[in-house]
Amino acid sequence: MRQDAETILRSAIQAVLPDEAVRRALSGRVFPGKVYLVAAGKAAYRMAAAAAEMVPGLAEGVVITKYGHLGPPIGNLRMLEAGHPTPDENSFRAAEEALRLAGRAGEGDTVLFLCSAAGRISSKSTPSANGFPPSKAGGSPSAARRPGSFRSSSRTSSATHWT
Repeated sequence: MRQDAETILRSAIQAVLPDEAVRRALSGRVFPGKVYLVAAGKAAYRMAAAAAEMVPGLAEGVVITKYGHLGPPIGNLRMLEAGHPTPDENSFRAAEEALRLAGRAGEGDTVLFLCSAAGRISSKSTPSANGFPPSKAGGSPSAARRPGSFRSSSRTSSATHWT
């Protein structure tokens, strides 16, 4: 019985790992046009590595995570480290880089955005200091989803696909 419980526990943990969630979500998916990847949050590196396996021919991408959470290079993805839980100057530079990358997507291209639960911009500084409104720690209700949950959605804006 103990061995069965350990097997169930190991399987449950494996199922909610960020890279496994991304593999399941992207399995069998085909994206139109060039595919650009933006991954943000503490699990960004693992999610980006899984996406690179599942989506052949990524045009380019950016991986934004906290200091010390990057592994070896992943294809042509740009790796950026930034402050967490308190954003620092690199946080804002990384956000600008992600916006520039997404802006390169043309009509019919896909921007694949992978965000681990806590991947969000939060700041205690004033709007005049960084261009963002002040926010409270704790983030949005979506950040409270259970660990390992993954939601995939798609919307079209000027024929650019956001997934």
